[in-house]
Amino acid sequence: MNLKPIDSPELLNLAAAWLAREEDSQWLHPRNAAQAVTPEWLKIAIQRGGDVLRLFTADRDEAPIGVVGLSEVDRNYRTARIWILVGNKSFHARGYATRAASKMLTFAFRELGLHAVNTWIV
Repeated sequence: MNLKPIDSPELLNLAAAWLAREEDSQWLHPRNAAQAVTPEWLKIAIQRGGDVLRLFTADRDEAPIGVVGLSEVDRNYRTARIWILVGNKSFHARGYATRAASKMLTFAFRELGLHAVNTWIV
């Protein structure tokens, strides 16, 4: 399992489709519920730097199966919020979200120099 940047139109479309699903978006974007998730919106969110998003992949073939993100990244206070979405539902309950979170937390602390990362679970 690897983390990949969302850096092509195909990956932006895939991630946006997953994030736009009503059953998931209601939990991921409570403060921005009226904002539709589109590839364009996602690209802008990534470019602004307040969100760090990565696709995570299956073990066998590197196929993207979900998105892990750091939102509300505050470089002054060195904090962020982590969230995870398994987009391909056939990979639920197989440990991928846990592994994706672990890799993203390692990235947050080692590469971004964050001091605290929080989350909430529904």
